[in-house]
Amino acid sequence: MKKKLLALKIGLLILLFSNSVLAAENMIEVTGQVEVTGRNVELGEIAYIRGDAEFKNSLNGITLGQTPIPGYQRIIYREEVINALRREQIDLEQVKINIPYHFSVTTDYDKLTADRLIQLGKDYIYQELAQDPEQIEIEVRNSLQDLKYPSGQLDLKIGNLHRRNLLGRVMLPIEVKVDGVLYQRVHIQYQVSLWQEVLVAKEDIERRTELNRDLFLLEDRLVTAQNTNFITADYSLDRMQLRNSLRAGQPLEERMIDRPPLVGRWEDVKLVAQIEGVIITANGRSREAGHYGDIIKVENKASRKIVEARIIGENEVQVITD
Repeated sequence: MKKKLLALKIGLLILLFSNSVLAAENMIEVTGQVEVTGRNVELGEIAYIRGDAEFKNSLNGITLGQTPIPGYQRIIYREEVINALRREQIDLEQVKINIPYHFSVTTDYDKLTADRLIQLGKDYIYQELAQDPEQIEIEVRNSLQDLKYPSGQLDLKIGNLHRRNLLGRVMLPIEVKVDGVLYQRVHIQYQVSLWQEVLVAKEDIERRTELNRDLFLLEDRLVTAQNTNFITADYSLDRMQLRNSLRAGQPLEERMIDRPPLVGRWEDVKLVAQIEGVIITANGRSREAGHYGDIIKVENKASRKIVEARIIGENEVQVITD
């Protein structure tokens, strides 16, 4: 009986000794303040873990939630870590846990300056307008602060725009990606103006005046509104008329001019037809008005037949035979 009792005591001592050794081998230790990278707080990053490879691997991927915004901190309580271990079915009796009541977590970050973001938007505007940068004026309309972002591979690009005309007030979305993942979208509002050499009336010009270059001077004007289309030096005024009167010193815009049709409605026209190399002409009367290249209906005066013809000159059309 004494031998059995002694054997039982020895067995209990061995069991207790083996558990204490195991507990001493498996340990989780966290300091009062830790710094992390990435988007989630993982136990393997914030804790010192002692144990064999299998034990370490079972703990490394345990997640304790999202990392705090760069520049801020997050408080994690000891009980949160213990609950996470229980969810992963870790035997807590076999682990020595050396974690304070609570600890703070901060995110390792880099800083993206507001000037860099603003310049990125300006470079995009210069590229899209395809003009001499000295002719472009760009003003930032909203305030912008430096951006703190999680440390990683930074990628910046202009997002999708709802408009292509960049003159006037325009909002550019700049996508900030870290390690290929969108971190934040920054919106910068610009006021964009363009200096252009435009046609300006020398003197007052009456409406319906046929336009020519002698009526205008070339002056530099600042284009600010996105729907303003000033007439520049390379614009052809051939056969153009002024829709409304124009004051001296006023720039000429596209909305102010008309291009009179080469053929008016119910006007006498010359019909030209080419059949197998033979050119035939006839008198006709237009049923529609049109400009050069337009296809209109024309009545042959002799046959009273209505044909389709393309306008090739003033009061001259070519019959479509195909």
